[in-house]
Amino acid sequence: MQRDSSNGAAAPLVLVTVGTDAFPFERLIEWVDSWLAQGADERVRCIVQHGAARPAKHADSRTFLDFPEFEQLVAEADVIVTHGGPGTIVLCADHEKKPIVVPRLPEHGEVVDRHQVPFTRRLDAEGNVALAESEHELHSMLDRCLAEPALARVVRNGDRGSAAALRFEELVGELFA
Repeated sequence: MQRDSSNGAAAPLVLVTVGTDAFPFERLIEWVDSWLAQGADERVRCIVQHGAARPAKHADSRTFLDFPEFEQLVAEADVIVTHGGPGTIVLCADHEKKPIVVPRLPEHGEVVDRHQVPFTRRLDAEGNVALAESEHELHSMLDRCLAEPALARVVRNGDRGSAAALRFEELVGELFA
């Protein structure tokens, strides 16, 4: 386990996931690798689930994670970076985590259409995710969330699971209305 050199404590865990889509999400892997190569790899433990994309060079890279392991990593992670897939976003909400979200884009061959863009922009406007649409935004958000851990969390009142599921259903319905 990597240790923070300043106090000997375990370094914060950054979990990056591209989901299970057959389209590779190379852009996100490159952005995370760039951030890690600029010195973050000495401050954090980073696990990257890269799917069809190439493995990250500066992180513990895994093609896929089975669901129990994935759910455990979401629960343990200090910061989560994900694509704009609703399954991962809802799982993060269930664990009171506010993920940094990079939507997949069809112009990069990452998805068939732009559906993740309006979805993630809406969730960002409501404070449910932190949207990063550029490499600079991603790097800045990662650094900010590590400096201020409360930025990577959301606190839900009451029944988190059913409230999140109802809100998700409402948002998806509005996108296709």
